[in-house]
Amino acid sequence: MIRIVSFYNRKGGVGKSSLCFLTARYLARTGQRVLVLDLDPQKTISSHFMRLEGFRHEPGRDPDAFSLMLDKHAVYEAAVDVKENIRLVPGSYDMSEIQSNVSVFRVQEALDPASEEYDFCLIDNAPNWSALIQSALFASGLIVIPALPAIEDMEQAQWSLIRAAKVSKGVRRIVLNQHSARPGRVVRTLLRHYEPYFRDFLLESWIPQSGLVRRYTGTGEEINSFARSKRAFMKCFSAFVNETMDTRLIPEGF
Repeated sequence: MIRIVSFYNRKGGVGKSSLCFLTARYLARTGQRVLVLDLDPQKTISSHFMRLEGFRHEPGRDPDAFSLMLDKHAVYEAAVDVKENIRLVPGSYDMSEIQSNVSVFRVQEALDPASEEYDFCLIDNAPNWSALIQSALFASGLIVIPALPAIEDMEQAQWSLIRAAKVSKGVRRIVLNQHSARPGRVVRTLLRHYEPYFRDFLLESWIPQSGLVRRYTGTGEEINSFARSKRAFMKCFSAFVNETMDTRLIPEGF
C-alpha cells in the first residue's frame, strides 16, 4: 500500500522541493518504488529531474499534474520514468489556474488507482494555502514541514502545523533545514521559544548546513559516506529519512 508524503510550508525558500527530490532519490536507491507528484506551479522538482535525468516533456501536449487534477489523465498516463524506481508526474505552470477550484478529495481520488504500484508518493506542494494544498494534505499520511532556523520560518512552520491539522489526520513533522550542529545564541534562543509549540512535532534529526544540496540539485553529484566531506551530511539525511519514513535501509549513496 502506497504511503503518501507531503512536503509543505506556507513560506517559500525553506527547501521543500530540494528535500522532496533528495528523499525520492534516497528511497529509490533502497529499492522503494517512488512516485513524485509535482503540484507546485513553479515546477522546481520537475526542473531538477528534467535537468539531471534528461527526460523530455512538452507542456500543453504531454500529460502532467494539471491534466491529472482535471481528471483528463490517470496516474499511469501522466507519470514518466525519470530514474530507476522513480516515476514523476510533471508539474505545470497552469496549476495556478485550479489551485482554488478542486475538491478536498481530488488528490486522493487521483492516487487511489495507483496505490498498489508504488511504495511511496512524495508530493511537492506550493508555498501557499489553497484548496489544492488542502487536498494534498488530506490525502497524506505524513506531512513534512521544513523550516530554516530563522524567526520567519519558525512562525510559518507553526502556522502550517496548525492549519494542516484542520484538514489532515496525517502525522505532522517539522524538520530543521540547513541547521548547524553548533547553533549560535540567537538560534538557541529561538529554538527554546518554539520548543513548547513544537515539542511533539520537531524531529530529532535535522538537515545540516551544507553546499551539497545546491550542488546535488544543480549537477546530480552523488552524496555518499565514502567522501569525508559528504559523510556527515549522509549520516544526518539517513537519520531524517529513517525517522520520518520508518525505513531502516541505508544506501551506499544516492
